[in-house]
Amino acid sequence: MEKIPTSSSALPGPRATLAYPPFQFTIRPVRTPEDLSATISLIKTYTSGLGVDLSYQDFESEMARMPGSYAPPLGELFIAVTNNEFQIQNANNNNNNPPQALGCIALRELHLLLHGQAAYATTSELDPAASDTDDGKAGASGSGKPNTKYCELKRLYVTPAARGLGVGKALVKAMLDVARKIGYEEVRLDTLPDMREAIAMYSGMGFEVVEKYYEKAIGGTVFLGLRL
Repeated sequence: MEKIPTSSSALPGPRATLAYPPFQFTIRPVRTPEDLSATISLIKTYTSGLGVDLSYQDFESEMARMPGSYAPPLGELFIAVTNNEFQIQNANNNNNNPPQALGCIALRELHLLLHGQAAYATTSELDPAASDTDDGKAGASGSGKPNTKYCELKRLYVTPAARGLGVGKALVKAMLDVARKIGYEEVRLDTLPDMREAIAMYSGMGFEVVEKYYEKAIGGTVFLGLRL
């Protein structure tokens, strides 16, 4: 693994500052229809702002069958929500009415096939014929335990009003704990090169650059990995 290249330049856009009372939030697993709907809404908001075509990921089908491969026992979905009535003052528009849902993150089993120096994913969304466990209920053995040492972090998103408050890092830490409990040994993720703040966060948490693990990647995609 290589060190992640980072940049000190900040992404453009509004920054959030906290006003009294103290900021508190809860990270909880998505188990209710309301939380699932809120999580899907967060993910769609995130992807719509990327400005990239996600058809290679069969994104619409993924959303239609949620939680799909993100369901326990081999996957997980987390949502971060506010604990109390607080105000986040947006430096650009002074919006004091942030949404209840602050962010989300997903985890799923990842099967890798090594081809020379690269590893390519064969999860259901990238290769539907490669996996029959898209409902996330159990591995092929029916044991409820992963059939691979790899898992993948997906769909990390924090609302603009809540950025800079530690929500994203807390979501990642919580999901890494789940990955360890499930029995995974390594985690993979991909991100875009202009996501500099996210890349810096991952680097600070020990993630390193790895070979790409699927072929249909957007140009410049950064692939990261971490041994659990």
